[in-house]
Amino acid sequence: RVAVNLHNVLWPEGYPPTRPVWRGIRALNRVFFRRIAVAGMGVSPTTERQVLIEAAHRIPFFQYRAQFSPQGFATSSPYAGGMFRVIAVGRIEENKGFLDLVDVARILRDIAPVPVHIDICGDGPVRARIAELVAQHGLQDRVRVHGRLAREPLLHVYAKAHALIVPTRSTFT
Repeated sequence: RVAVNLHNVLWPEGYPPTRPVWRGIRALNRVFFRRIAVAGMGVSPTTERQVLIEAAHRIPFFQYRAQFSPQGFATSSPYAGGMFRVIAVGRIEENKGFLDLVDVARILRDIAPVPVHIDICGDGPVRARIAELVAQHGLQDRVRVHGRLAREPLLHVYAKAHALIVPTRSTFT
């Protein structure tokens, strides 16, 4: 018996798959959700809608939300001048927009009235490519790729940040 836990939607909302390969994957999803899965759970109403469509409403779906205790996070100081620190955390993939952060850092280096530093925390297939681009463009003082951090070191980076960004591209579901 399989209960599916989805951390994302099956396709971008409003844009069901149209390319032949993705339509084929969707057909396989329908078979899976209608004949194999016994339940689904996920993080959004859109995920629920999509799964129930694919399952023809044959399985129950349970929504949940991640919850974090405020005591688990240190409060960062308000920005008071100097280096403005931004953090991006997640799986470092191209379609999630992480490579774009190098271009953002280059642009901000040239036009921002204050220095901006971007801390990238996580691991993924383009992590090494980001490190190469940072070196290639001389951005070592503006971008740091930490890799995947344990909870305490990650909380330390969060505590120094003035802003959190979630880079996302239109190609990400």
